[in-house]
Amino acid sequence: MSLKKLERSYKKCIWHFKKFGFVGGMAALKGSIRGTQNRFAVTPDGIAHPVTLRLPSSDGEVYKQVFLDKEYDCRAETAPKVIIDAGANCGLTSVYYANLFPEAKIIAIEPEKGNFELLKENVAAYPNVVPVRGALWSERGTVVVDDPGEGAWSFRARGADGDVSGFDTVEAVTVESILEEHGIDRVCLLKMDIEGSELEVFKHAGGWIDRVDTLVVELHERFKPGCTRAFYNSTPGFDRERHMNEHIWIGRAGGVWPAE
Repeated sequence: MSLKKLERSYKKCIWHFKKFGFVGGMAALKGSIRGTQNRFAVTPDGIAHPVTLRLPSSDGEVYKQVFLDKEYDCRAETAPKVIIDAGANCGLTSVYYANLFPEAKIIAIEPEKGNFELLKENVAAYPNVVPVRGALWSERGTVVVDDPGEGAWSFRARGADGDVSGFDTVEAVTVESILEEHGIDRVCLLKMDIEGSELEVFKHAGGWIDRVDTLVVELHERFKPGCTRAFYNSTPGFDRERHMNEHIWIGRAGGVWPAE
């Protein structure tokens, strides 16, 4: 192992010790030495049940964003009835919202198999969370799930053109198909972190955008140029906007909105 890799590995291990204590730090350290991932269960403050992480992996950073930095924290004048978590990864944001809004129905959509299996485990204690394995897209069909090698939070969907044998494929779902299949009339909050697929989704948003009260979206212009334009072109009816970290919140008056 090169000196730079050793230094990087050391810094990651120190980070895990600081965030997850001795047990979590040791899980990350052993995994780093062996080139594997170790499962680590932790119960965040204010959360009813423990969540399981894979250490070392991007799960630790997602945990920090969701439970420590509270990047998805929000309030509502009226408790939301329906939340869609698109790009749910291992389910941490869905768990956060299941605790914050226990009466809400939460649809958690994730395309990658390993993430989805852990998502199901993490949300099993919450009957209001419905896991859906699929990739949010512009039309129904099949898409390919690509791994760019940047961790479990970076899997990207692309159109399944030509021969896809040997590739990891998954069902493509649309916002409209989710609404129809789950008997949903209106979405109070749509969280979307789908690694560039928002380009396809927002280019074809006319059939569902008026049924959403609040969007919190991470745009990936660096992956797919045109994401930002597609997003803003499809959301002229929203009357308030806030930028927080990598996320854009855009909503209608009276809907879910970031906590102060």
